Amino acid sequence: MKASKYNKSRIMSMAHKFYKNCRDKYSTFSDALKRAWEMAKWEVKKDEQLASMRAKENEIAERSQKHAEQAAIDSILFKARQESKRIMAEANAKVERMRLETEARNAMVSYEVYVSRIASAMGYGSGKYIGD
Repeated sequence: MKASKYNKSRIMSMAHKFYKNCRDKYSTFSDALKRAWEMAKWEVKKDEQLASMRAKENEIAERSQKHAEQAAIDSILFKARQESKRIMAEANAKVERMRLETEARNAMVSYEVYVSRIASAMGYGSGKYIGD
């Protein structure tokens, strides 16, 4: 048997109270019963709307939480990429310095002399700043 969404006992009790206490407004029991049913239907409708609103709020909260979690993940990945770029730049600089040191050793000069020769050959001068 299907469960009813209306509490019929409560509806009948309300109808009896209306008929007993408000005779001038509800002259017959039928009028009081109609009003009790109207109130019960309104309460059920109100409860359904409230449940629907709560479901939407929960859905919005879940979506917001998922967005925040994804933003945190993206932030971690961004920082990791930045760190990997920095490490790669340091490694490339180290490789370049080692290459230059190897070339300087092959030319039988010190690294500093080799770098200053390259700098002067490229037109940068001696690299010794004297001041203004």
